[in-house]
Amino acid sequence: MVREYSARGLVLERALELAGISRSQYYYVKKPGKPGRQATTTTQRMAEGTMVICDNAEVVQTIEGILKDPDLQYGYKKMTAALMLAGFLIGAKKVYRLMKKSGFLQKRRRLTGRMNFPQSMRTLSGENKVD
Repeated sequence: MVREYSARGLVLERALELAGISRSQYYYVKKPGKPGRQATTTTQRMAEGTMVICDNAEVVQTIEGILKDPDLQYGYKKMTAALMLAGFLIGAKKVYRLMKKSGFLQKRRRLTGRMNFPQSMRTLSGENKVD
């Protein structure tokens, strides 16, 4: 649209004003690629008093071993604590990413909000005895 206005002989500032965009928006060029850091493929683990670098596959195997117990339903936050107790130096975001990729995440529980009481419980019965 701005190019059409410029082709008709309008000054660029006026064309941008008519189009409703700023000069920086007009000249903006999006950078290629996905923004942010690449996800790491290794994790540190304490073994026999020394730090050892292990592959993320070992972390996923440990997660799978912990989740084999049918009584445990760990989300990524509790799993982070369990992995730290097992000696891994790992953060919650990485545990979330690994569990999501491996399909171990639980479905989120939604809070239902206020509880609904029967009509008989909504009204107070009895007199006001404060007076």
